[in-house]
Amino acid sequence: MPIATWPWLAQYIYDIFENHTIIFNTIILTGQLACIYFISSPRKIILITLFYDLTHLLIFLLSGIFFWKWIILNILIIAAIGQFKGVTFNTHQKTIGIASTVFGILFFFTAQLAWYDTNSLRHVYVEAIDDKGQTYQVPTNYFLNTSVTFTQGRFLKDTPGHFFEIDSLGSTSKFEAKINSAKKELSVYEGNGGNIEIGELAQLISTHHSYILTNTDENGRFQYNQFPHHVWSNPLSYTSFRKLDKRRIKAYRAVIESKYLSLEKGRVKRNIISHHASDSITIQQPHKKTESPTRYHEHR
Repeated sequence: MPIATWPWLAQYIYDIFENHTIIFNTIILTGQLACIYFISSPRKIILITLFYDLTHLLIFLLSGIFFWKWIILNILIIAAIGQFKGVTFNTHQKTIGIASTVFGILFFFTAQLAWYDTNSLRHVYVEAIDDKGQTYQVPTNYFLNTSVTFTQGRFLKDTPGHFFEIDSLGSTSKFEAKINSAKKELSVYEGNGGNIEIGELAQLISTHHSYILTNTDENGRFQYNQFPHHVWSNPLSYTSFRKLDKRRIKAYRAVIESKYLSLEKGRVKRNIISHHASDSITIQQPHKKTESPTRYHEHR
């Protein structure tokens, strides 16, 4: 998260949210439900939409999750509603607006964004290996339009020896899993792990590297942070990889870890339960311009 660069601030904010979870959840839930009332007039629509964009900005600052598409949509809504100066809705219009808000989920796709957070994580990440054998953890921002897929760990879901009750970013839809995580008693897939199968992931990484090499600057660097990521890896971190001449990368490997997390003095502490790495993914120099890799559209 962006504030992780300042451990004292991260710990301070974490403690506030940890100690007042019910209050903050109540504020957010009330704000969501309030749209039923605020749909009744143009002025109220603008006010509630500004509230939603404020929450989007706070979420980005605290977690690195950037709802930029939603922010743009809300700005367009405000601009459009702003043209209704002096207009008031009659009873019929209010009824249609409220009914559409309440029952729209029955007719249109609506993302159901509710889950339990846990202190556990099934973490899938990529390491790069340069020509001297040095290893670098690759930030998810590096993968551009597939960065959210890497951030959410959508790969290697059935790896033996690793958590299976935990979804992306340590979330779960099962209350029992949340309790088991707090007790550090989560179940894992049976088996000892061994070499992990990466299949399609290896092809994606190889293709993406070819794309990067054909778009680097004279120093072999690529500005992957200059992209509208949905979930950011902290641009102030991963300095060594950012400065690395990408032409020196000779291989990658995928890593999966199941671990319990805690925050102490603003620093994340990791209790790793299981760790496995794939065989090296050797890459080749491209001979022509490469298109950006296929997009993944998986979200929560």
